[in-house]
Amino acid sequence: MGPCGSTYDNRRNFGDTVAHCRNLIKGDRLKGFLMAPWYYRTQEDKRGKIMESLDVMAAAIKCKTA
Repeated sequence: MGPCGSTYDNRRNFGDTVAHCRNLIKGDRLKGFLMAPWYYRTQEDKRGKIMESLDVMAAAIKCKTA
């Protein structure tokens, strides 16, 4: 299982999704997480938001506050 989160509406969504899934799904069944920042990857003007989404994702997976 690989749950998906986003930062489109707020920065907490992805971290909350990771924490919830780690509490609910056994470790051997949890294969990872997916990020859906909801921006076209080719839009250069959205690059900052996409990079911010990656930082939030990395912090959440490393168990830091996102």
